[in-house]
Amino acid sequence: MTSIETTLPTRVQRLEQARRLYGSRADHYASFYMRGDPLADDLVLAFEALPPGEGQRMFEQALEHGIDTVASPPPALVALFRQIDDVPAWVDWDRMHNGARAYMRPGFFGGLTLSAVGLLTGYHSHAATKALAFTGRLDQMAQRRLAETALFVLQVFQIDALRRFGPGLKTAVRVRLIHAQIRRHLMRSPAWRSEEWGLPINNADMAATNVAFSIGMLSSVRQLGFRFTTDEADDVMLLWRYSGYLSGVDVGLLATSDRDAMELGRMIVLLQPGPDGHSRLLADALRRVYAYPNFGKGPMMRAMMPLLGAFHDGIAHAASEATGRDIRDLGVPHYEWRHAVPLTRMLLTPLELVRERVPFANRVASWAGNRMWTQGARDVRKRERVTLAEPTRPAFEHRFAPRAA
Repeated sequence: MTSIETTLPTRVQRLEQARRLYGSRADHYASFYMRGDPLADDLVLAFEALPPGEGQRMFEQALEHGIDTVASPPPALVALFRQIDDVPAWVDWDRMHNGARAYMRPGFFGGLTLSAVGLLTGYHSHAATKALAFTGRLDQMAQRRLAETALFVLQVFQIDALRRFGPGLKTAVRVRLIHAQIRRHLMRSPAWRSEEWGLPINNADMAATNVAFSIGMLSSVRQLGFRFTTDEADDVMLLWRYSGYLSGVDVGLLATSDRDAMELGRMIVLLQPGPDGHSRLLADALRRVYAYPNFGKGPMMRAMMPLLGAFHDGIAHAASEATGRDIRDLGVPHYEWRHAVPLTRMLLTPLELVRERVPFANRVASWAGNRMWTQGARDVRKRERVTLAEPTRPAFEHRFAPRAA
């Protein structure tokens, strides 16, 4: 047994196979199961030495107005915002504008896929669900988690939303602090078993979430018939890379391109353990969201919800098969509905071919997709009283000028 294996949690599976396929990248990734987010973790620790509420007040002041406006900030707060304020050289705003438009384009299908692939298939790893399991409300919070996820993605994928004072950046950094607070709380629990599960909300799992929401979603809507150029896919990944960086994911774990993300995603799936009872409870709760009587608007939509739920499961099955997983052991039914994915592709691909040939059709499709995301997020936000703000600058801006060379 190598020295690295003695420090890894027992959740890590098939490491030797991953090494043969992906070399040192497998060991590098697996080592982050025992690492949190040092900058945010240090900040949470520093806040504990301050009067109640004072740390949060300074954090919000720095986030909204800049670290220079905070009187006598603790060094940990300065260090966090030094990273946030220092935009990496690899950030390209024009490319990320293009990525935002491309990611929003699938609209309704994008939101459905985000749920089926970004959330549902992610529950297949029982270790990755443990932080949620410790809330004790696995079957009650599914719709709220879906709402928060949709709003987070909607905010990040607006034009310039990740600029220093943009809504997407603020949301990413706030979620980063919340994760650090939860991590601190769970690490104090005698019931948390780091030797099995790794650290709570560890950096490797955060990177896996970034992969699921980026290339996982992109690959699945491609299966449904949506088409993206290589540049568009790489630009989507760049936007998710910067979002992950702001959220506290180590930059060495973040994919640099569409192709790189696909390799990283396959490796992560290989290293993951299977599901347990908590995984199945989470999966069942998410799937039942589509059976809620108030989820659809109007009698026709409510009548269609069972079919939509089955289609949702079919997307999840098709995506899982493509990565070598079988989520039937997660308790996901409707396996036969995976055949609806190629049928959908037969319908959508001709429309996509037309879109590629019609001037300005990309912008119009992005606008329509963004409207669908916004309306859906507004509906669930209203029902669940999610506090994340709605985006203020849409991905479609009535700017038809070609992208700068």
